[in-house]
Amino acid sequence: MELELPGGLWQDGRLHRHAVLRDLNGELELRVAGRLAQGGAWPDCLTDLLAETVERCADRPADRATLADLCVADRQWLLLNLLRDWQGDALWL
Repeated sequence: MELELPGGLWQDGRLHRHAVLRDLNGELELRVAGRLAQGGAWPDCLTDLLAETVERCADRPADRATLADLCVADRQWLLLNLLRDWQGDALWL
């Protein structure tokens, strides 16, 4: 799923707002569930979750460092879209 980030990330003198989420499958869902079961600080857990599920961010392959540099609104936007992808439009907020 391709997304436009609300804020974006400044890199190389440009604002990058494009992100791509990986297609969900059973293997990815198991990796995510395993990471969430480990617990830990919520920001670190969310960064790990995004690293597993975001394929590209800021016109390059997504890595933990790039995803950690995103503003809170962008991280929340990515998480909201992941949940929508998993649960459909019947998402309770």
